[in-house]
Amino acid sequence: MFPRATSLMLACVRRLVALALAAVAGCGGGSEAPRTGPVELVERLREGGYVLFLRHALTDHEEEDAPNVDPRDCAHQRNLTDAGRAQAREIGRAIDELEIPVGRVETSEFCRTRDTARLAFGRSEVSEILTHLPPKALRAAHERRLRELRALFARRPPDGTNTVLVGHITSLEDATGVDVEEGDIVVFEPSGEDYDVVAILPSAVWRQLLGRVDSTAARASRSNGF
Repeated sequence: MFPRATSLMLACVRRLVALALAAVAGCGGGSEAPRTGPVELVERLREGGYVLFLRHALTDHEEEDAPNVDPRDCAHQRNLTDAGRAQAREIGRAIDELEIPVGRVETSEFCRTRDTARLAFGRSEVSEILTHLPPKALRAAHERRLRELRALFARRPPDGTNTVLVGHITSLEDATGVDVEEGDIVVFEPSGEDYDVVAILPSAVWRQLLGRVDSTAARASRSNGF
């Protein structure tokens, strides 16, 4: 029932990420969607109704999580760098200044996701679904967790808000086939039973949006570009 990551969808997504455009046209579901520019996307997000999966902010990949680490034990896992903490703050500040309403914020138990949420949004609640992805060798448990993740992406948020999920690339990639960098956001449009990948917002796009999208003009504009 949930959309599978076809080669066409992934090609479209990766191409648009490379162009730093916040839109995916004709890359999700079964029908071709109209091209959406960044101004239009901000307008849509202001209305609420979307699920934003934020891959945690920048970390030092020379650090590794200790084997069987307790996710709450920050001293023995990979954490945000100074650049990652600044990145998280910038994302949160941009979302606030663009008047994008954020409702529920869920994270994994790991410190890098909780810290990203705290710095960006000031709050979060921990989700077991976002925390642990069983190894593929445990096929039944792995598939069950993927179904649970897809259900999160398909769950409609309360009216007038957007849900933010702060998680890990392994969960996102295994559940959807979409690969993004640290600090990037995947925007899902949920229907309750299903979802579409609407856009990918690279972390660098927020600075461009703040510099080029006027909050008043954005509500009236229907431009397809900056």
